[in-house]
Amino acid sequence: MQITDKMRAEVLDRAGRRCECLSENCRHHRKGARCPKVLRDGEWKIYYRSESAGPALWNLEAWCNRCFDNNYPQGQRG
Repeated sequence: MQITDKMRAEVLDRAGRRCECLSENCRHHRKGARCPKVLRDGEWKIYYRSESAGPALWNLEAWCNRCFDNNYPQGQRG
């Protein structure tokens, strides 16, 4: 199952167009605090909380590119 444009729009709406990263390892924002970045076109990625759960809407998060890069450095990406 592929992530559709409709799913992307629903994830952004649910997130209030703000980055949803809460990772304790992220250097972009304080530990345990929500990233303050507003998501604009081309500045964000969809993240799977769990790859085994697939692209169900509840399993998707919208992260800004900086949080994504901080949590998934180039060498760790699939």
